[in-house]
Amino acid sequence: MKYLFVLITFFGGLNLMAQSNQDTLENQKIYQDITARQTKIARVGLTALSTWAVGNMVVGGIGMSNTSGKRRSFHEMNFYFNTVNLVLGGLGVLSTYQPRKSDFKSLIDYSHSIEKVYLFNIALDLGYIASGWAIYNKGLSQKGEKADRSFGYGKSLYLQGGFLFVYDLVMFNLNHRQFKKLNDNWPNLQVGFTGNGVRLNYSFQ
Repeated sequence: MKYLFVLITFFGGLNLMAQSNQDTLENQKIYQDITARQTKIARVGLTALSTWAVGNMVVGGIGMSNTSGKRRSFHEMNFYFNTVNLVLGGLGVLSTYQPRKSDFKSLIDYSHSIEKVYLFNIALDLGYIASGWAIYNKGLSQKGEKADRSFGYGKSLYLQGGFLFVYDLVMFNLNHRQFKKLNDNWPNLQVGFTGNGVRLNYSFQ
């Protein structure tokens, strides 16, 4: 009887270990899939940003050479504004080809940092729009070349800020959906972000 108990305990332990290893492999597959989707979202999004920047620079360069007054100022601001977008977008695309860890902690850290970046960018975009409004309205009290510059720069900041606001909002939502998949695969574990870091809540059922 004693030996029977030992055998049951031994084989029961082996079964638990096998199940644990299977769970680990399944979880690792989930983490790899989420990591791959996050990388694809970043690469496609940053490529779109770079394409927008190149288009604005081409049109802006042509516009600066063929227009005058407030239209030239509009194209001028579009051109120089998007030199920054092109640098950031290009470097961002290159960074997506760097290898990433696909463990649970790395996924949480990435999700936390990328969401903070996009929320900050959204606030910055609203600042661009507000600045465009302020500069444009300043032109109403100006005359001549100064008024043309204010009208052109103001409209440009409206456009660029509006585009980036929509862009960052879409990118935030796409990344947040991937983060929610972690909660979907761990129904008892709820992960959330606080102002200082990550909050983990586990419910025992």
